[in-house]
Amino acid sequence: MTIRTKGRRGIEVAGRQYIWHVKDDWQLRIASADKRFIVHYNLMRQLDDHGEVTVVGQHFPGLSAERPQTLRCPRLPGDNAQAPGAVRALIEWCLEDEHAG
Repeated sequence: MTIRTKGRRGIEVAGRQYIWHVKDDWQLRIASADKRFIVHYNLMRQLDDHGEVTVVGQHFPGLSAERPQTLRCPRLPGDNAQAPGAVRALIEWCLEDEHAG
């Protein structure tokens, strides 16, 4: 099954295509085109030094636990967490192995 792209934005990170959108004004949703990587970032839970990302998809380096799982992550950069640069930063963080849970 293919991923829905209507009304959503695309971004390429590390040679892989991702689709993202904001649902209900509070949840940033990001998925790879093959739907193996899926995360949700709660825009309302951005604290001073961190945020929260919920891992839904099976591809998440360093994480072997059951899904969904919520992890503490860096706060998205800039004033607009919905900007492409912030989305790229979150995807890049997710692709690191150092946050294994």
